[in-house]
Amino acid sequence: MLQLANVHLHHEQNDDDEGITLTVRAADLIGFVADNRGDATTLCRMMAGTLPVPRGHVLLDDEDITGTPVWQRCHRGIHGIDPEVGLLDDVTVWQHVLTLAHFGARLSGRKARASTVDALDHCGLLDKANDYVRVLQGADRCRLRLAKAIAADPRLIVIDNLTAGLVVADLPLMERLIKRTHDRGIALIWVSRTPSAFGSAATSVFTLDDSGALVQMSETRD
Repeated sequence: MLQLANVHLHHEQNDDDEGITLTVRAADLIGFVADNRGDATTLCRMMAGTLPVPRGHVLLDDEDITGTPVWQRCHRGIHGIDPEVGLLDDVTVWQHVLTLAHFGARLSGRKARASTVDALDHCGLLDKANDYVRVLQGADRCRLRLAKAIAADPRLIVIDNLTAGLVVADLPLMERLIKRTHDRGIALIWVSRTPSAFGSAATSVFTLDDSGALVQMSETRD
C-alpha cells in the first residue's frame, strides 16, 4: 500500500546518509516510539502530506505521491492525526465529523450522516454529538480527532502522539480504542511515547536513532 523509499527527514542530511525505507501493508499496525527530537512526528507529517520530503519518495499503490497535497491524499485514503493542529471550538462535534464524511470520504446526504453516526459511535461520542468542541476535555478531544479520521473512510491513519498530555487514567481506554480502530481493517502508523501502548497488536515497532535512521525494536509479525 504505502511505501517510503529512501526518505530523508532533514535538508542537512548528506546524500550518502541512509534514508528511511518502509512498507506499510493494508493489515499493518506499525508502532513508532516517539523520540525527543521529534523525528517521528516529522516522518508522520511527511506521510500525511503536511510537510515536504527533502529527498526520497512516498509511494501509494506504487504511484509516487511525494508532492501530492493533503486533501488529495485524504481522498485516496491517507488521513493524518496531528494534535498540534487545533480543533474549531465553536463548531459542534457532529459538524466536525460530518465535514470529514463530506470532504474526506466524499459522501452526501444519508450516507454522510450514517458515516458520521458510525464514527461517533465507534469513538463513544454519540451522546456528545451536539456539544460544542470548546466544552470537550482531554480524552474526548482525542476521541473526536479519531472520529474525524474514521469518517473520512481511510485506508491508513497516521496517528502522531494522540494520547500525549492525557492523564494516566485515560490512557488504557484510548489505547484500546486505537486498537479497535485497527480491527476495522484500517492500517495504522501510531507514534507513542509509551512502547507498551502497542502491546501485541503491532505488526512491528520502530524508533529513529540520532541520525534519523530507522531502528526496528520488535520482530515483524505477519
